[in-house]
Amino acid sequence: MKKIYLWLLLAALVGLTGCEKAEFSQSGVRAAVPQTRATSLGDFYRMATVEANNVDPRNAGEYLLSDSTRFFTHIALWGATIGGDRLNRVYLSFTKELKQVLDNPQQYIEPLQAKGIKVLLWVEGDQSGAGFSNLTAAQIETFTDALTAYDSRVDGYFLNDEWAAYGINNWPAANSTSYSNLVVALRRKTDKMLCVYDRGYSCYFSNEIASYIERCCCPQLNGYCTTPGFEIPLTRYCPYMIDLDMPPSERVVKARTTMSVNRDAGGIFFEKVPGAPNRLSTFNAVASAFGMTCTHTGVIYPKDYPVN
Repeated sequence: MKKIYLWLLLAALVGLTGCEKAEFSQSGVRAAVPQTRATSLGDFYRMATVEANNVDPRNAGEYLLSDSTRFFTHIALWGATIGGDRLNRVYLSFTKELKQVLDNPQQYIEPLQAKGIKVLLWVEGDQSGAGFSNLTAAQIETFTDALTAYDSRVDGYFLNDEWAAYGINNWPAANSTSYSNLVVALRRKTDKMLCVYDRGYSCYFSNEIASYIERCCCPQLNGYCTTPGFEIPLTRYCPYMIDLDMPPSERVVKARTTMSVNRDAGGIFFEKVPGAPNRLSTFNAVASAFGMTCTHTGVIYPKDYPVN
């Protein structure tokens, strides 16, 4: 039995890179107390990823709270990567499904924006050796130019410093300044929202860099964390992350949502919005922390662009 517990602990820590902290709560949740935050859900973000490979992003706009506002406030489109070739040329690439979404914003993106939902572009490494944390100044300029070319289509960018595989394929190891310099370059070139996943070398962000980040999110599946990897106020941190593939019980979801609210946190984060309303009980557990309910409109969008 001790070996099993040790294995679970090690599994929870796999993937932590750089100077990340691993202070997450996974169990022992008490019954939630009524929320005491003076404000409403308005500035408590409900952020989520949608994997465009499998789900039409418009499905995320079909969940309503009992006050008729949309359940999700921000949707991050998954399927974009930063990478590099053996000639040290950095690039931005997309899955063919996400490319279809981005190339047809009137069909897939603007309907969400019309409902008041911000649409972000999620970007992470592609295991080529290049990533946010090992770029030269020239490479940063190239990559940020490629990224901000989508300013007219999305409301911002969500950066995840994972899966880069730093140090392979003629690319250098990660360093403590590249990621910060990339954020500075983005802020210089765009006024769009910048968000980060609390992974990798974001732990080196200074207070100045942190001031450019609108939201940072806990990276642990179904974990709760109030100690970000860099200094950012909890009002701009989402300490609770719900894995919609395997969400915890409604009791736990409500309790941790309430904990986030009572800590005056910036919101909560969901991974993988499904294409069908089969997680409505989870969303209702979140809404119940505010004395509300969540319903689905009944409209489902089958994915109508290329399959894998």
